[in-house]
Amino acid sequence: MRHLGTGLKVLGAASLLGLVGNSVSIAATGHGFTLGTANTAAKQTTISRTTNGPVLNLRTKSATAAPFTVNGRGRVANLNADTVDGLDSSEFGRATAVDALAGRMTNAESRVAVAEARTQKATDRATGAQTTADAAQAKADAAQAEADAAQAKATTAQSTAAAVTARMPVAQGYVGSDGSAGGRSYGFGTITKNGTGIYRLPLASGATFVFATHVAQVTPASAGCRVAIDDNGGGALRVFTFNAGSGSAQDCPFTVTVTAL
Repeated sequence: MRHLGTGLKVLGAASLLGLVGNSVSIAATGHGFTLGTANTAAKQTTISRTTNGPVLNLRTKSATAAPFTVNGRGRVANLNADTVDGLDSSEFGRATAVDALAGRMTNAESRVAVAEARTQKATDRATGAQTTADAAQAKADAAQAEADAAQAKATTAQSTAAAVTARMPVAQGYVGSDGSAGGRSYGFGTITKNGTGIYRLPLASGATFVFATHVAQVTPASAGCRVAIDDNGGGALRVFTFNAGSGSAQDCPFTVTVTAL
């Protein structure tokens, strides 16, 4: 009887070790994910989808909760961001535009400072005038200086408005895969589709689109698509869309912004 009891104990211990071994192997390289616990592997994990559409769908309990977290600060290639702090990329000014605007404002502010100095000088002359004629002339000079200061401020405002207007998009909108323009698109003439994944976008103003005078930003609006552009569309912007995986031409929707240099 003692030998039988000892045998059962040995058999039970062996079964327990087998279960532990299987549990460890679940988290090892080459096996499936285990939900609700940490998973580790010695190699990179890749998930591929054989049909069109997103590869992974992550949902949180609350719409305000982050769908995933990372601990690295390295740049992730091809990870697009539509907005930064709630602002679209087209709402950011270029450094050259900011520098030009700053230069105009500095010049205008210098003119204001000179005009204000003349005003102070004329006021001093009026205060210290010994005769009625000198006082009258000083007042006239002060009035002229104030007029000059007002003109300088008006010039500053006009320069600021002109600098901002010059950097606003001349055309912007959404183009469907069939070549149709979205309801809020503006600045484009009649958009045509000249073949699979080939779109021609003329400017409504009649201006000739060339890279020397315009900047175009085009972003695919469908997963698995990429875009390319050129200015060989007979005076119009041409957009080419193709499959990101195979590289073959493919009809895809996209957003586009055109700004004059």
